[in-house]
Amino acid sequence: MDMNDIITKINNIKKGMAALEKELEQITVEGSDSQGIITAISDGKGVIKDYRFNPGQISSIKKDNLIQAVVEATNNTLKKARELEVSKKKEIVGDINIPDIPGLF
Repeated sequence: MDMNDIITKINNIKKGMAALEKELEQITVEGSDSQGIITAISDGKGVIKDYRFNPGQISSIKKDNLIQAVVEATNNTLKKARELEVSKKKEIVGDINIPDIPGLF
């Protein structure tokens, strides 16, 4: 692979990453607590957009359990969003081992 091929590959990766950023903002990711009390909804970048509560369970839950459910649902959603982003970036970059250099992509 010569220098022109490398530069072309890097430019294609940059374009793919820019498009991915926009795509991730449009993707919806959901994660729930283990009891199904709360579902947290985020975009693919991990920005929490909303919560859905299970009305059948929410009325009888104690405050501490509710807080734990919110935290668990939020953490599950954020984990899924991170995994999605990593997976999508691997699709763009392929098998090239590129270090995570801030500002590169």
